[in-house]
Amino acid sequence: HKGLFDQLVDDLSSIIRGGQKTKALAAKFTELAQLDLILFFIKSDKIVAQRRGMQLIKLYIKALNPKKWEVGDRVTAQFKNGSYYNGVISSVNEADGTYNVRFDDGD
Repeated sequence: HKGLFDQLVDDLSSIIRGGQKTKALAAKFTELAQLDLILFFIKSDKIVAQRRGMQLIKLYIKALNPKKWEVGDRVTAQFKNGSYYNGVISSVNEADGTYNVRFDDGD
């Protein structure tokens, strides 16, 4: 088996040559570039950039996992202080698409 780096080099070469899988491979590299940009934002020492990075992560996760959560689903959710904790969805706010979570620690 090829390593990830070798596979990426092969894929990039295929894109440059205009191979049959060019469109799919170009999408793959676009995705990698987006992830790299998100990482750049998160590692920034600027709070605004870090927030934008977290917003991009949320959008990215939403795109990857469009699941509609339901009451009773176990989740790891962000608390008001910005930290993530385990809990259970206690209600769904249909109007704005948000959820209320009963955290395992009681908050």
